[in-house]
Amino acid sequence: LGVPLAHGLVRLVGRTVATLYAEQAVLGLVLTPWSITKALLLGVLGTVLAAWLPARESAALPPRQLLSRAALEAGSRCWLLRVALIGAALAAAGVLLLLASGGLAAGFLGLFAIVLGAALGVPLLSAGLMGLAVPLLAAAAGTVARLAGRGAVASLSRTGVAVTALAVAVAAVVGVGIMIQSFRDSVDGWLEHTLQADVYVGAEAGAVLDAELVERIRLLPLAADVSVSRRLQLATEAGPLQLWALELGPQAWRGFQLLEGEPESAYRAFRAGGVMVSEPFAYRHRLRVGDGLRLPTREGMREFPVVAVYRDYGSDRGVVTLHADTLQRWFGISPITGIGVYGSGETTAEALLEAVRTLLPEARGIQLNSQQALRQRSLEIFDQTFAITNVLRLLAGIVAFAGILAALAALQLERARETAVLRAIGLTPAQSAALTVTQSGLLGLAAGICALPLGVMLSGLLVHVILRRAFGWSMNFLVSPHILLEGVALAVLAALLAGLYPAWRSQAEPPAPALREEP
Repeated sequence: LGVPLAHGLVRLVGRTVATLYAEQAVLGLVLTPWSITKALLLGVLGTVLAAWLPARESAALPPRQLLSRAALEAGSRCWLLRVALIGAALAAAGVLLLLASGGLAAGFLGLFAIVLGAALGVPLLSAGLMGLAVPLLAAAAGTVARLAGRGAVASLSRTGVAVTALAVAVAAVVGVGIMIQSFRDSVDGWLEHTLQADVYVGAEAGAVLDAELVERIRLLPLAADVSVSRRLQLATEAGPLQLWALELGPQAWRGFQLLEGEPESAYRAFRAGGVMVSEPFAYRHRLRVGDGLRLPTREGMREFPVVAVYRDYGSDRGVVTLHADTLQRWFGISPITGIGVYGSGETTAEALLEAVRTLLPEARGIQLNSQQALRQRSLEIFDQTFAITNVLRLLAGIVAFAGILAALAALQLERARETAVLRAIGLTPAQSAALTVTQSGLLGLAAGICALPLGVMLSGLLVHVILRRAFGWSMNFLVSPHILLEGVALAVLAALLAGLYPAWRSQAEPPAPALREEP
Protein backbone atom coordinates (compact mmCIF):
# COMPACT_ATOMS: atom_id res chain seq x y z
CA LEU A 1 0.00 0.00 0.00
CA GLY A 2 2.86 2.35 0.76
CA VAL A 3 4.50 2.01 -2.66
CA PRO A 4 1.51 3.14 -4.78
CA LEU A 5 0.81 5.84 -2.19
CA ALA A 6 4.40 7.05 -2.58
CA HIS A 7 3.99 7.08 -6.36
CA GLY A 8 0.96 9.34 -6.01
CA LEU A 9 2.67 11.67 -3.55
CA VAL A 10 5.73 11.97 -5.79
CA ARG A 11 3.47 12.99 -8.68
CA LEU A 12 1.88 15.67 -6.49
CA VAL A 13 5.30 17.01 -5.50
CA GLY A 14 6.47 16.97 -9.13
CA ARG A 15 3.40 18.92 -10.24
CA THR A 16 4.04 21.55 -7.56
CA VAL A 17 7.71 21.87 -8.54
CA ALA A 18 6.75 22.24 -12.19
CA THR A 19 4.27 24.99 -11.30
CA LEU A 20 6.71 26.88 -9.10
CA TYR A 21 9.71 26.72 -11.41
CA ALA A 22 7.90 26.59 -14.79
CA GLU A 23 9.71 23.45 -15.88
CA GLN A 24 8.90 19.76 -15.89
CA ALA A 25 10.16 18.10 -12.75
CA VAL A 26 11.68 14.66 -13.25
CA LEU A 27 11.11 12.88 -9.95
CA GLY A 28 11.48 9.14 -9.52
CA LEU A 29 10.46 6.90 -6.67
CA VAL A 30 13.47 5.45 -4.89
CA LEU A 31 12.90 2.32 -2.79
CA THR A 32 15.85 1.51 -0.56
CA PRO A 33 16.32 -1.62 1.58
CA TRP A 34 16.42 0.62 4.65
CA SER A 35 12.96 2.03 3.85
CA ILE A 36 11.48 -1.47 3.68
CA THR A 37 13.35 -2.50 6.82
CA LYS A 38 12.04 0.49 8.74
CA ALA A 39 8.47 -0.34 7.72
CA LEU A 40 8.85 -3.97 8.83
CA LEU A 41 10.47 -3.00 12.12
CA LEU A 42 7.77 -0.42 12.81
CA GLY A 43 5.03 -2.95 12.13
CA VAL A 44 6.54 -5.77 14.16
CA LEU A 45 7.80 -3.69 17.09
CA GLY A 46 4.58 -1.69 17.20
CA THR A 47 2.52 -4.86 17.35
CA VAL A 48 4.71 -6.42 20.03
CA LEU A 49 4.56 -3.25 22.12
CA ALA A 50 0.76 -3.06 21.75
CA ALA A 51 0.42 -6.71 22.82
CA TRP A 52 2.81 -6.50 25.76
CA LEU A 53 0.47 -4.88 28.29
CA PRO A 54 -2.51 -7.22 27.76
CA ALA A 55 -0.16 -10.22 27.64
CA ARG A 56 1.43 -9.17 30.91
CA GLU A 57 -1.99 -8.67 32.46
CA SER A 58 -3.21 -12.05 31.22
CA ALA A 59 -0.20 -13.75 32.76
CA ALA A 60 -0.65 -12.03 36.13
CA LEU A 61 -4.40 -12.48 36.74
CA PRO A 62 -6.14 -15.67 37.88
CA PRO A 63 -8.07 -17.48 35.09
CA ARG A 64 -11.45 -16.91 36.76
CA GLN A 65 -10.85 -13.17 36.95
CA LEU A 66 -9.82 -13.10 33.30
CA LEU A 67 -13.22 -14.58 32.40
CA SER A 68 -14.98 -11.72 34.18
CA ARG A 69 -15.59 -8.69 32.01
CA ALA A 70 -16.52 -6.63 35.06
CA ALA A 71 -13.14 -7.24 36.67
CA LEU A 72 -11.38 -6.15 33.50
CA GLU A 73 -13.41 -2.93 33.25
CA ALA A 74 -12.90 -2.15 36.96
CA GLY A 75 -9.14 -2.43 36.44
CA SER A 76 -9.22 -0.21 33.37
CA ARG A 77 -11.15 2.52 35.22
CA CYS A 78 -8.49 2.54 37.92
CA TRP A 79 -5.96 3.36 35.24
CA LEU A 80 -7.88 6.30 33.78
CA LEU A 81 -6.68 8.87 36.31
CA ARG A 82 -3.13 7.53 36.34
CA VAL A 83 -2.85 7.70 32.57
CA ALA A 84 -4.29 11.22 32.56
CA LEU A 85 -1.73 12.33 35.15
CA ILE A 86 1.08 10.78 33.13
CA GLY A 87 -0.25 12.63 30.10
CA ALA A 88 -0.32 15.94 31.98
CA ALA A 89 3.30 15.43 33.05
CA LEU A 90 4.31 14.58 29.48
CA ALA A 91 2.54 17.66 28.08
CA ALA A 92 4.21 19.85 30.71
CA ALA A 93 7.60 18.42 29.71
CA GLY A 94 6.82 19.28 26.08
CA VAL A 95 5.97 22.87 27.00
CA LEU A 96 9.20 23.21 28.96
CA LEU A 97 11.16 21.83 26.02
CA LEU A 98 9.59 24.42 23.69
CA LEU A 99 10.42 27.22 26.11
CA ALA A 100 13.98 26.01 26.70
CA SER A 101 15.03 25.53 23.09
CA GLY A 102 14.42 27.48 19.91
CA GLY A 103 15.46 24.76 17.46
CA LEU A 104 13.17 23.09 14.95
CA ALA A 105 13.99 19.56 16.15
CA ALA A 106 13.14 20.56 19.72
CA GLY A 107 9.93 22.11 18.38
CA PHE A 108 8.83 18.84 16.78
CA LEU A 109 9.80 16.86 19.88
CA GLY A 110 7.91 19.24 22.16
CA LEU A 111 4.91 19.16 19.83
CA PHE A 112 4.92 15.35 19.90
CA ALA A 113 5.13 15.29 23.71
CA ILE A 114 2.25 17.75 24.08
CA VAL A 115 -0.01 15.91 21.63
CA LEU A 116 0.79 12.51 23.17
CA GLY A 117 0.22 13.87 26.66
CA ALA A 118 -3.11 15.38 25.66
CA ALA A 119 -4.10 12.11 23.98
CA LEU A 120 -3.54 10.22 27.24
CA GLY A 121 -6.20 12.38 28.84
CA VAL A 122 -8.82 11.57 26.18
CA PRO A 123 -10.14 8.33 27.81
CA LEU A 124 -10.85 10.12 31.10
CA LEU A 125 -12.44 13.10 29.35
CA SER A 126 -14.53 10.90 27.04
CA ALA A 127 -15.72 8.82 29.99
CA GLY A 128 -16.87 11.98 31.74
CA LEU A 129 -18.62 13.27 28.62
CA MET A 130 -20.42 9.99 28.03
CA GLY A 131 -21.39 9.80 31.68
CA LEU A 132 -23.02 13.21 31.37
CA ALA A 133 -24.76 12.15 28.19
CA VAL A 134 -26.47 9.06 29.67
CA PRO A 135 -29.31 10.88 31.48
CA LEU A 136 -29.81 13.19 28.50
CA LEU A 137 -30.06 10.22 26.16
CA ALA A 138 -32.46 8.44 28.49
CA ALA A 139 -34.74 11.48 28.64
CA ALA A 140 -34.62 12.10 24.91
CA ALA A 141 -34.63 8.62 23.35
CA GLY A 142 -35.64 6.09 25.96
CA THR A 143 -34.29 2.78 27.17
CA VAL A 144 -32.25 1.78 24.13
CA ALA A 145 -30.34 5.08 24.21
CA ARG A 146 -29.75 4.70 27.95
CA LEU A 147 -28.37 1.18 27.40
CA ALA A 148 -26.12 2.51 24.63
CA GLY A 149 -24.72 5.26 26.83
CA ARG A 150 -24.11 3.02 29.80
CA GLY A 151 -22.56 0.37 27.58
CA ALA A 152 -20.16 2.90 26.08
CA VAL A 153 -19.04 4.03 29.54
CA ALA A 154 -18.71 0.44 30.72
CA SER A 155 -16.49 -0.64 27.80
CA LEU A 156 -13.56 1.73 28.12
CA SER A 157 -10.98 -1.05 28.17
CA ARG A 158 -12.05 -1.94 24.63
CA THR A 159 -13.16 1.43 23.27
CA GLY A 160 -10.84 3.84 25.11
CA VAL A 161 -7.87 3.35 22.81
CA ALA A 162 -10.07 3.47 19.70
CA VAL A 163 -11.75 6.70 20.85
CA THR A 164 -8.32 8.18 21.59
CA ALA A 165 -7.03 7.18 18.14
CA LEU A 166 -10.08 8.70 16.48
CA ALA A 167 -9.77 11.87 18.57
CA VAL A 168 -6.08 12.28 17.67
CA ALA A 169 -6.78 11.65 13.97
CA VAL A 170 -9.63 14.19 13.94
CA ALA A 171 -7.45 16.62 15.91
CA ALA A 172 -4.79 16.28 13.21
CA VAL A 173 -7.40 16.98 10.54
CA VAL A 174 -8.72 19.99 12.48
CA GLY A 175 -5.27 21.28 13.44
CA VAL A 176 -3.77 21.06 9.97
CA GLY A 177 -6.96 22.50 8.49
CA ILE A 178 -6.79 25.53 10.79
CA MET A 179 -3.08 25.92 10.05
CA ILE A 180 -3.64 25.83 6.27
CA GLN A 181 -6.56 28.25 6.50
CA SER A 182 -4.58 30.63 8.72
CA PHE A 183 -1.63 30.44 6.34
CA ARG A 184 -3.80 30.95 3.27
CA ASP A 185 -5.63 33.89 4.85
CA SER A 186 -2.30 35.47 5.77
CA VAL A 187 -0.88 34.97 2.28
CA ASP A 188 -4.06 36.31 0.67
CA GLY A 189 -3.94 39.42 2.87
CA TRP A 190 -0.25 39.87 2.13
CA LEU A 191 -0.85 39.60 -1.62
CA GLU A 192 -3.72 42.06 -1.46
CA HIS A 193 -1.56 44.53 0.45
CA THR A 194 1.66 43.97 -1.51
CA LEU A 195 0.35 43.95 -5.08
CA GLN A 196 -0.25 47.68 -5.47
CA ALA A 197 0.44 47.97 -9.20
CA ASP A 198 -2.28 47.25 -11.75
CA VAL A 199 0.01 45.41 -14.19
CA TYR A 200 3.26 43.53 -13.65
CA VAL A 201 5.97 42.70 -16.16
CA GLY A 202 8.43 39.99 -15.12
CA ALA A 203 11.54 38.49 -16.69
CA GLU A 204 12.52 34.85 -16.31
CA ALA A 205 16.11 33.62 -16.63
CA GLY A 206 17.55 34.67 -19.98
CA ALA A 207 14.95 37.35 -20.70
CA VAL A 208 15.89 41.05 -20.72
CA LEU A 209 13.94 44.10 -19.54
CA ASP A 210 15.90 47.23 -20.39
CA ALA A 211 15.69 50.85 -19.27
CA GLU A 212 14.35 51.90 -22.67
CA LEU A 213 11.27 49.68 -22.16
CA VAL A 214 10.73 51.25 -18.75
CA GLU A 215 10.76 54.74 -20.26
CA ARG A 216 8.34 53.77 -23.03
CA ILE A 217 5.94 52.35 -20.45
CA ARG A 218 6.33 55.45 -18.31
CA LEU A 219 5.26 57.62 -21.29
CA LEU A 220 1.99 55.71 -21.75
CA PRO A 221 -1.02 58.04 -21.24
CA LEU A 222 -2.72 55.32 -19.15
CA ALA A 223 0.26 54.91 -16.81
CA ALA A 224 0.45 57.11 -13.71
CA ASP A 225 3.63 55.66 -12.24
CA VAL A 226 6.15 52.87 -12.76
CA SER A 227 8.21 50.92 -10.24
CA VAL A 228 11.34 48.97 -11.22
CA SER A 229 12.93 46.05 -9.39
CA ARG A 230 16.29 44.33 -9.72
CA ARG A 231 17.58 41.21 -8.00
CA LEU A 232 21.16 40.32 -7.23
CA GLN A 233 22.60 37.19 -5.65
CA LEU A 234 25.36 38.24 -3.27
CA ALA A 235 28.02 35.81 -2.07
CA THR A 236 28.69 36.13 1.67
CA GLU A 237 30.53 34.10 4.29
CA ALA A 238 27.19 32.75 5.51
CA GLY A 239 26.14 31.67 2.00
CA PRO A 240 24.27 33.32 -0.88
CA LEU A 241 22.19 36.34 0.02
CA GLN A 242 19.43 37.81 -2.15
CA LEU A 243 19.39 41.57 -2.68
CA TRP A 244 16.20 43.17 -3.99
CA ALA A 245 16.70 46.70 -5.32
CA LEU A 246 13.69 48.92 -5.91
CA GLU A 247 13.04 52.18 -7.67
CA LEU A 248 9.61 53.08 -6.36
CA GLY A 249 7.34 55.94 -5.46
CA PRO A 250 5.05 56.49 -2.45
CA GLN A 251 2.24 54.36 -3.92
CA ALA A 252 4.49 51.33 -4.33
CA TRP A 253 5.93 51.92 -0.86
CA ARG A 254 2.47 51.40 0.63
CA GLY A 255 2.69 47.79 -0.52
CA PHE A 256 5.11 46.93 2.29
CA GLN A 257 3.59 45.62 5.52
CA LEU A 258 6.07 46.93 8.05
CA LEU A 259 6.35 44.80 11.17
CA GLU A 260 8.99 47.11 12.62
CA GLY A 261 9.65 50.71 11.73
CA GLU A 262 7.53 53.83 11.15
CA PRO A 263 6.50 54.07 7.44
CA GLU A 264 7.38 57.70 6.71
CA SER A 265 10.71 57.81 8.53
CA ALA A 266 11.61 54.35 7.18
CA TYR A 267 10.93 55.53 3.61
CA ARG A 268 13.22 58.53 4.03
CA ALA A 269 15.96 56.39 5.55
CA PHE A 270 15.49 53.79 2.80
CA ARG A 271 16.02 56.41 0.07
CA ALA A 272 19.03 57.73 1.98
CA GLY A 273 20.87 54.40 1.88
CA GLY A 274 19.34 52.23 4.58
CA VAL A 275 18.12 48.68 3.98
CA MET A 276 14.96 46.81 4.82
CA VAL A 277 14.98 43.10 5.67
CA SER A 278 12.17 40.61 5.27
CA GLU A 279 10.76 38.92 8.36
CA PRO A 280 12.46 35.53 7.72
CA PHE A 281 15.83 37.26 7.26
CA ALA A 282 15.37 39.27 10.44
CA TYR A 283 14.34 36.11 12.34
CA ARG A 284 17.26 34.00 11.13
CA HIS A 285 19.87 36.73 11.67
CA ARG A 286 18.29 38.20 14.82
CA LEU A 287 18.03 41.70 13.38
CA ARG A 288 15.85 44.58 14.52
CA VAL A 289 15.35 48.16 13.38
CA GLY A 290 18.41 50.19 14.33
CA ASP A 291 20.85 47.28 13.95
CA GLY A 292 23.58 47.26 11.35
CA LEU A 293 23.91 44.69 8.55
CA ARG A 294 27.43 44.13 7.16
CA LEU A 295 27.52 43.36 3.45
CA PRO A 296 30.45 42.88 1.03
CA THR A 297 30.41 45.79 -1.45
CA ARG A 298 32.69 46.80 -4.33
CA GLU A 299 34.68 48.83 -1.80
CA GLY A 300 34.89 46.17 0.88
CA MET A 301 32.69 45.34 3.86
CA ARG A 302 30.22 48.04 4.77
CA GLU A 303 27.55 48.26 7.45
CA PHE A 304 24.07 49.31 6.35
CA PRO A 305 21.47 50.48 8.88
CA VAL A 306 18.31 48.36 9.11
CA VAL A 307 15.44 50.83 8.78
CA ALA A 308 12.44 48.42 8.65
CA VAL A 309 11.37 44.78 8.88
CA TYR A 310 8.56 43.83 6.50
CA ARG A 311 6.30 40.82 6.01
CA ASP A 312 7.20 38.55 3.11
CA TYR A 313 6.03 35.05 2.24
CA GLY A 314 7.98 34.91 -1.02
CA SER A 315 11.17 33.46 0.46
CA ASP A 316 11.90 31.41 3.57
CA ARG A 317 15.61 32.34 3.49
CA GLY A 318 14.87 36.05 3.56
CA VAL A 319 15.61 39.06 1.39
CA VAL A 320 17.54 42.29 1.91
CA THR A 321 15.78 45.20 0.17
CA LEU A 322 17.51 48.44 -0.76
CA HIS A 323 16.93 51.41 -3.05
CA ALA A 324 18.12 51.17 -6.66
CA ASP A 325 20.49 54.12 -6.10
CA THR A 326 22.05 52.31 -3.12
CA LEU A 327 22.55 49.20 -5.23
CA GLN A 328 24.23 51.15 -8.02
CA ARG A 329 26.46 53.06 -5.57
CA TRP A 330 27.79 50.03 -3.68
CA PHE A 331 27.20 46.95 -5.84
CA GLY A 332 26.95 48.13 -9.45
CA ILE A 333 24.25 47.82 -12.07
CA SER A 334 22.05 44.71 -12.06
CA PRO A 335 19.55 43.69 -14.80
CA ILE A 336 15.92 44.71 -14.43
CA THR A 337 13.78 41.74 -13.35
CA GLY A 338 10.39 43.34 -12.82
CA ILE A 339 8.28 46.37 -13.70
CA GLY A 340 5.11 47.48 -11.91
CA VAL A 341 2.73 49.77 -13.80
CA TYR A 342 0.14 51.90 -11.97
CA GLY A 343 -2.92 53.07 -13.89
CA SER A 344 -4.04 56.69 -13.97
CA GLY A 345 -7.53 57.90 -13.12
CA GLU A 346 -10.32 55.54 -14.17
CA THR A 347 -8.05 53.36 -16.29
CA THR A 348 -9.07 49.70 -16.21
CA ALA A 349 -6.52 46.95 -15.68
CA GLU A 350 -7.52 45.34 -19.00
CA ALA A 351 -6.88 48.53 -20.96
CA LEU A 352 -3.53 49.10 -19.24
CA LEU A 353 -2.59 45.47 -19.84
CA GLU A 354 -3.22 45.76 -23.57
CA ALA A 355 -1.32 49.06 -23.76
CA VAL A 356 1.74 47.55 -22.07
CA ARG A 357 1.54 44.39 -24.20
CA THR A 358 2.02 46.42 -27.37
CA LEU A 359 5.36 47.69 -26.06
CA LEU A 360 6.85 44.34 -25.07
CA PRO A 361 9.49 42.80 -27.33
CA GLU A 362 8.88 39.49 -29.08
CA ALA A 363 10.99 37.47 -26.66
CA ARG A 364 10.47 34.36 -24.62
CA GLY A 365 10.57 34.55 -20.86
CA ILE A 366 8.75 37.88 -20.45
CA GLN A 367 5.58 37.55 -18.41
CA LEU A 368 2.73 40.05 -18.32
CA ASN A 369 0.06 39.76 -15.63
CA SER A 370 -2.66 41.85 -14.13
CA GLN A 371 -2.78 42.28 -10.38
CA GLN A 372 -5.87 40.07 -10.10
CA ALA A 373 -4.43 37.30 -12.28
CA LEU A 374 -1.16 37.28 -10.35
CA ARG A 375 -2.97 37.06 -7.04
CA GLN A 376 -5.29 34.30 -8.25
CA ARG A 377 -2.40 32.29 -9.70
CA SER A 378 -0.43 32.64 -6.47
CA LEU A 379 -3.33 31.25 -4.43
CA GLU A 380 -3.77 28.39 -6.92
CA ILE A 381 -0.12 27.48 -6.41
CA PHE A 382 -0.63 27.69 -2.64
CA ASP A 383 -3.58 25.29 -2.80
CA GLN A 384 -1.69 22.91 -5.05
CA THR A 385 1.29 22.93 -2.70
CA PHE A 386 -0.89 21.79 0.19
CA ALA A 387 -2.66 19.07 -1.82
CA ILE A 388 -0.20 16.52 -0.41
CA THR A 389 -1.14 17.61 3.11
CA ASN A 390 -4.80 16.93 2.40
CA VAL A 391 -3.92 13.40 1.25
CA LEU A 392 -2.09 12.76 4.51
CA ARG A 393 -5.05 14.13 6.49
CA LEU A 394 -7.30 11.66 4.68
CA LEU A 395 -4.95 8.80 5.51
CA ALA A 396 -5.05 9.71 9.20
CA GLY A 397 -8.84 9.54 9.12
CA ILE A 398 -8.80 6.14 7.36
CA VAL A 399 -6.42 4.68 9.94
CA ALA A 400 -8.58 5.94 12.80
CA PHE A 401 -11.69 4.55 11.09
CA ALA A 402 -10.05 1.14 10.82
CA GLY A 403 -9.13 1.27 14.51
CA ILE A 404 -12.61 2.08 15.77
CA LEU A 405 -14.13 -0.50 13.39
CA ALA A 406 -11.89 -3.18 14.88
CA ALA A 407 -12.74 -2.08 18.43
CA LEU A 408 -16.49 -2.08 17.82
CA ALA A 409 -16.37 -5.46 16.05
CA ALA A 410 -14.41 -6.99 18.94
CA LEU A 411 -16.78 -5.40 21.44
CA GLN A 412 -19.76 -6.88 19.61
CA LEU A 413 -18.19 -10.34 19.80
CA GLU A 414 -17.50 -9.97 23.51
CA ARG A 415 -21.06 -8.80 24.17
CA ALA A 416 -22.73 -11.53 22.14
CA ARG A 417 -24.22 -13.16 25.26
CA GLU A 418 -25.37 -9.82 26.69
CA THR A 419 -27.06 -8.95 23.39
CA ALA A 420 -28.65 -12.42 23.29
CA VAL A 421 -30.11 -11.93 26.78
CA LEU A 422 -31.60 -8.58 25.75
CA ARG A 423 -33.07 -10.21 22.65
CA ALA A 424 -34.52 -13.00 24.77
CA ILE A 425 -36.35 -10.59 27.08
CA GLY A 426 -37.91 -8.61 24.25
CA LEU A 427 -35.34 -6.45 22.44
CA THR A 428 -36.19 -6.54 18.74
CA PRO A 429 -33.51 -7.01 16.03
CA ALA A 430 -34.01 -3.39 14.95
CA GLN A 431 -33.55 -2.19 18.54
CA SER A 432 -30.41 -4.32 18.82
CA ALA A 433 -28.95 -2.70 15.72
CA ALA A 434 -30.02 0.75 16.96
CA LEU A 435 -28.29 0.04 20.27
CA THR A 436 -24.98 -0.65 18.52
CA VAL A 437 -25.26 2.31 16.13
CA THR A 438 -26.22 4.70 18.95
CA GLN A 439 -23.30 3.51 21.02
CA SER A 440 -20.84 3.96 18.14
CA GLY A 441 -22.25 7.42 17.40
CA LEU A 442 -21.85 8.38 21.06
CA LEU A 443 -18.23 7.24 20.99
CA GLY A 444 -17.65 9.28 17.84
CA LEU A 445 -19.26 12.36 19.37
CA ALA A 446 -17.07 12.04 22.47
CA ALA A 447 -13.99 11.65 20.26
CA GLY A 448 -15.00 14.69 18.19
CA ILE A 449 -15.54 16.90 21.22
CA CYS A 450 -12.22 15.80 22.72
CA ALA A 451 -10.52 16.45 19.36
CA LEU A 452 -11.54 20.12 19.18
CA PRO A 453 -9.31 21.56 21.94
CA LEU A 454 -6.53 19.19 20.91
CA GLY A 455 -6.83 20.29 17.27
CA VAL A 456 -6.85 24.01 18.13
CA MET A 457 -3.80 23.52 20.36
CA LEU A 458 -2.04 21.56 17.61
CA SER A 459 -2.76 24.28 15.03
CA GLY A 460 -1.50 26.96 17.40
CA LEU A 461 1.76 25.08 17.87
CA LEU A 462 2.12 24.55 14.12
CA VAL A 463 1.52 28.24 13.34
CA HIS A 464 3.41 29.90 16.18
CA VAL A 465 6.21 27.36 16.75
CA ILE A 466 6.85 24.96 13.87
CA LEU A 467 6.26 27.27 10.89
CA ARG A 468 7.94 30.13 12.71
CA ARG A 469 11.07 28.10 13.42
CA ALA A 470 11.12 26.40 10.02
CA PHE A 471 10.51 29.44 7.78
CA GLY A 472 10.69 32.53 10.00
CA TRP A 473 7.12 33.54 9.10
CA SER A 474 4.52 34.92 11.47
CA MET A 475 0.89 34.79 10.42
CA ASN A 476 -2.66 35.38 11.52
CA PHE A 477 -4.26 32.63 13.61
CA LEU A 478 -7.76 32.04 12.30
CA VAL A 479 -10.05 29.45 13.89
CA SER A 480 -13.04 28.96 11.62
CA PRO A 481 -16.20 27.46 13.17
CA HIS A 482 -16.89 25.40 10.05
CA ILE A 483 -13.58 23.52 10.47
CA LEU A 484 -14.52 22.69 14.07
CA LEU A 485 -17.98 21.52 13.02
CA GLU A 486 -16.46 19.46 10.20
CA GLY A 487 -14.14 17.80 12.73
CA VAL A 488 -17.01 16.75 15.00
CA ALA A 489 -19.05 15.61 12.00
CA LEU A 490 -16.08 13.59 10.71
CA ALA A 491 -15.66 11.82 14.05
CA VAL A 492 -19.37 10.99 14.35
CA LEU A 493 -19.62 9.87 10.73
CA ALA A 494 -16.54 7.66 11.01
CA ALA A 495 -17.88 6.05 14.18
CA LEU A 496 -21.36 5.53 12.70
CA LEU A 497 -19.93 3.95 9.56
CA ALA A 498 -17.69 1.74 11.68
CA GLY A 499 -20.73 0.68 13.71
CA LEU A 500 -22.81 -0.47 10.72
CA TYR A 501 -21.18 -3.89 10.40
CA PRO A 502 -21.36 -4.74 14.13
CA ALA A 503 -24.98 -3.49 14.13
CA TRP A 504 -25.85 -5.75 11.21
CA ARG A 505 -24.28 -8.74 12.95
CA SER A 506 -26.04 -8.01 16.25
CA GLN A 507 -29.48 -8.05 14.64
CA ALA A 508 -28.79 -10.85 12.14
CA GLU A 509 -27.35 -13.48 14.47
CA PRO A 510 -29.83 -15.66 16.38
CA PRO A 511 -29.60 -15.32 20.19
CA ALA A 512 -29.82 -19.03 21.02
CA PRO A 513 -26.15 -20.00 20.30
CA ALA A 514 -24.85 -17.15 22.45
CA LEU A 515 -27.20 -18.10 25.31
CA ARG A 516 -25.84 -21.63 25.35
CA GLU A 517 -22.30 -20.39 26.02
CA GLU A 518 -20.90 -20.43 29.55
CA PRO A 519 -21.25 -17.04 31.26
